[in-house]
Amino acid sequence: MLPLISGVAVEGGSGVHVRLLSWSEEPLQELYLQTDEDVFVPLSLRSNRRSTGYELYDSGVLRIYTDAVDAEGNAMKIPVLQTPISSDIREPLVILFSSMVEGKPTYRATVMEDAESAFPFGSYRVINLSGYPLAFDLDGNAHRLESRASTLVQPQAQERENIAVQFYVIEAGTPVLVRQTYWRHQPTQRMLIFVMPSQNPQHSDYILYTISEREAVYRRLHETNRETKNAK
Repeated sequence: MLPLISGVAVEGGSGVHVRLLSWSEEPLQELYLQTDEDVFVPLSLRSNRRSTGYELYDSGVLRIYTDAVDAEGNAMKIPVLQTPISSDIREPLVILFSSMVEGKPTYRATVMEDAESAFPFGSYRVINLSGYPLAFDLDGNAHRLESRASTLVQPQAQERENIAVQFYVIEAGTPVLVRQTYWRHQPTQRMLIFVMPSQNPQHSDYILYTISEREAVYRRLHETNRETKNAK
């Protein structure tokens, strides 16, 4: 499971609102976001869809909690993730990884900029989780991407059209074709592409996982945030 959390800076409260998006609708455990000193809001994670905005308790730190019981049997919240959010990032995108380690859910996170100015509509942000350097050809232009890095690609196309894409993983200095396909390019949509090892090597060694967002959805979110700010 790999949820995504994106924030939109607003005035009032901590100054930062966050959104979440999950690869899986089956989280390892119930998760909560701290929005005030004693307020923990349940996180509603949905596959391929960003959530509504949640306000952070501390603008510089993202804190996620889960349920627990103290020594006396009282219900309580315990932290499962704390990660800093730089004030230089206008709209942080926090990629939250979760896995089971020795039977216990564990979490880690990576933060990147998600503002429209850094991730415009009609573009693709490619994130290399393959463990190897990556090369890809998109619309006839070649790109190289190191492991655990990301890059932004914005085709020149101004209309909806199919764009040829070939992905290669560089293993021992040799390019190995991962996928050859076509993407439907839309100027009013932006897309995250994760290249990662497959969980089923018999089918494919690597998979491409894509998450898209329409411009209308992004605009509606920001309008809602402005109305919330003006109401305070």
